[in-house]
Amino acid sequence: MAIKKKRCRENNKGGMITSYLQGIAHIKMSLFIIVLRQIVLRVPLAWLFYFIGLHTGWWTFPVTEIIASMTVSLIILIFNKQDSVICL
Repeated sequence: MAIKKKRCRENNKGGMITSYLQGIAHIKMSLFIIVLRQIVLRVPLAWLFYFIGLHTGWWTFPVTEIIASMTVSLIILIFNKQDSVICL
């Protein structure tokens, strides 16, 4: 009996990814994503956008989510190539 490699599509839904990863026992990756979104990206971007202008500060949230989603997609691609399949 042949074992077929599981294929899956990537579907990034922000905070749902971290809950999903915690549920399948990928706690370290989930923590990495939370720290990336909340501290590594959001704080410096908020500081940068504050100096550009007061109204641009709100752009911090969507820009942070876009960068975090691209990073998570890259991580998932790397895991899928290592046969540690993570389906979302």
